Amino acid sequence: KGATAGAVGEAKGFGIYLDDCASEVEVRGNTVARTSAGVFLHNAHHCLLTGNTFFDNDVQMLIVHDDIAPEAEAAIRGVMFTGNTLISRTPRQLVLSATSRTEDFSKFGTFDRNVYARPADQGLIVEQGIGSNLPQAYDLEGRRAVTGLDAGTVPAAVTIAPYTIAALGPNLVAGGDFAQAAKGVSVWSKTGATEAGWIEGKLDGGCLQHRLKTPSGTPQTSLLMIPAGAVAAGKRYLLRFSILGAADHGSARVRLRESDAPWGYLTDAQSVKVDRTRRECSVLFTAPSDRRGSLVEWSFNERDGAFWLDNVTLQEATVSEADPSIFRLETNPTDQPRTIRLDQSWVDVAGKFYEGSLTLPPRASLVLLRKDACVGSK
Repeated sequence: KGATAGAVGEAKGFGIYLDDCASEVEVRGNTVARTSAGVFLHNAHHCLLTGNTFFDNDVQMLIVHDDIAPEAEAAIRGVMFTGNTLISRTPRQLVLSATSRTEDFSKFGTFDRNVYARPADQGLIVEQGIGSNLPQAYDLEGRRAVTGLDAGTVPAAVTIAPYTIAALGPNLVAGGDFAQAAKGVSVWSKTGATEAGWIEGKLDGGCLQHRLKTPSGTPQTSLLMIPAGAVAAGKRYLLRFSILGAADHGSARVRLRESDAPWGYLTDAQSVKVDRTRRECSVLFTAPSDRRGSLVEWSFNERDGAFWLDNVTLQEATVSEADPSIFRLETNPTDQPRTIRLDQSWVDVAGKFYEGSLTLPPRASLVLLRKDACVGSK
């Protein structure tokens, strides 16, 4: 990574990369783990991907249609993506990320009968963005609703706790219950068309209301910021809040940033669901450096700009992370069956249990989770 005061860059490595205008390619029976993206379709079209496993990559499937070769008119069409297993090990890993020049995701092809598993958080596993605009995040239900794709795709049948909180410090957000007013709150949008104020009776007594004064009808990004206290390098902080939106299948991104010049970002953004159902959200951050003050920032597209916010707290947290050994990737690169001895009980993302031993067919793989680490296991 580059210096945090300047440009930040990382080299990317992709397990399978179908680049500009690649077509009539068949990708079958592969296993890709621990890369930047398990498979990357960049302006590729009319390809078949089936029977593959993508595990523990930063994103399991990455799809991008951009203007890098506009003369080719390489829109992503005719992709057949069926019978694949995509497994994100951590709650920060996306299952699928797609970016296009227009909102044409429903035209990408046939996506069906896959497994989209993120046992640590089966919520917003998909992101879809148009150009450089802020991406929208969706759960599997939302992806189906907005694209019509993945009707027969299933989530993980097992869940794990991504972390446990052992202790919490004092609240660093003053007045985050908005009992009588919304003080210190600031908003920003390119058009200046947003405002925040106090309202009573929508959530728990008083709450913060954010709204658009004059909607533009375009995917403009807006920001809402609430001041918080000092943070210390390497410390973990748990943000909690209640939120209610006015649109279906909406989302917002939240992160910590500096409270004074140069107003830089302190953490990466994480997505939360914002829709017509009240949501109780928890987001865990790690402060990269000492700061005398901080801001909690929510960013969102115009379609999600009407919402109500309450019970905002930011507290230093003592956290125990999930043990990476919860997961186990087994592969068989040979042309003969492979027997694997198991020292304890395991389960796959479909919920099938394994004890004693298992046999992997030739050229196959299997991702297992420790049964005792799964929520509700006995």
